[in-house]
Amino acid sequence: MNIKEFDYLEIALKELTDNKEVLLKSSMNLEKEFFNILNESYCDFSNISCRVKSTESLSEKILRNHYYKRYPDANKLISKLSDLIGLRIECRFGDDEKKIYRFLKKYFNKKANDDFYFSDSSSNIFLKLSGKQPQKQRNGFTIYRIDGKYVYDNLVIPFELQIKSLTNMFWSEIEHQIIYKNSNYVIEDKFLKDIMNSIKNNLTMIDNQLLTVLNHVEAKKI
Repeated sequence: MNIKEFDYLEIALKELTDNKEVLLKSSMNLEKEFFNILNESYCDFSNISCRVKSTESLSEKILRNHYYKRYPDANKLISKLSDLIGLRIECRFGDDEKKIYRFLKKYFNKKANDDFYFSDSSSNIFLKLSGKQPQKQRNGFTIYRIDGKYVYDNLVIPFELQIKSLTNMFWSEIEHQIIYKNSNYVIEDKFLKDIMNSIKNNLTMIDNQLLTVLNHVEAKKI
């Protein structure tokens, strides 16, 4: 790391630290608001969790993606990060992911700008709902991932919303620990790529089987 990168990193991390209190408050508000929104819906969800990007995670991301070249002003970097705050809606099955996304599209139905939408009942939350969902990732698999903006005390704070089933949460942990942290090695290793693809396909099959079991059990109750 050269001096320019080091200085950039120091400024960006200080900016994150200085705004930590506001970001934590915003993350708690987002978690509460989405819980209230979904709690009154027809959707099945098991949990909503929210986190603010840590200084360690930001440091790693800055160095890995060479942000000092892409965003010259380190003081404004955190306002450019789509995942400054990460919000995750957790559900049981892949079908639930789709239902939750469709509900959010109906709920946030007022057009703002730049393809962002809001609701009259949640006018300080904006979701980018114009793109195709689920999104295809670099690894070839899909994910419900939505860019968002939250307005707090006249500040516009970016956040990332993900909708994940139990098997997709498990897959994310595997992917993060094995692929994300060793991406240069894994990408070039066809054997490992094939194994990871097999694991993901098996998890998808398990998801479908569990949903079949649930539907069968519920049918017996009728």
